[in-house]
Amino acid sequence: MALCDKLHSVRMTKDDNVASYLTRVAHVKDELVVVGESITDSELVWIALKGFTKDWDVFFKCIVGWEKLPNWNRLWDDFT
Repeated sequence: MALCDKLHSVRMTKDDNVASYLTRVAHVKDELVVVGESITDSELVWIALKGFTKDWDVFFKCIVGWEKLPNWNRLWDDFT
């Protein structure tokens, strides 16, 4: 449960670049997998999107406006 909370509390800081932020999200997700917890790709995408700073608001709104959310790899590619 603590790892789930940790995943949901990961936020991008002003010092982060996109790659470092998404890497932190992926790292916590990997920790969850190690202890037997699974998280869907779409849930991971939502968690990552919610943690972006306001500077990325335009990208966030564009992606949320898509008919279908991208998978994790596509999100990574689009943001980086």
